[in-house]
Amino acid sequence: KFACVRFKRYNPAYETLRVIDLSHNVIDEDTRAVFLNIPPNIETLILSDNSIHGVLPNPFPILDKILRLDISNNNINGPLPDFS
Repeated sequence: KFACVRFKRYNPAYETLRVIDLSHNVIDEDTRAVFLNIPPNIETLILSDNSIHGVLPNPFPILDKILRLDISNNNINGPLPDFS
């Protein structure tokens, strides 16, 4: 099980990475730390059933390509960013 999410600022492998599923882990981090440096080509990001906490960043850093975002069953509060 993963306890944290860390991505290097750039890695050539990120160009082909489209899906990240870290659901059902023990990630206990603030939302700012989780969404910092998410690879730019991610289309699906699943972080459900963890202990991620805090307010979602606004503007949201990965809106360009994201098609599916699942952050359910965490401790996230505050307003949702504009995803339109």
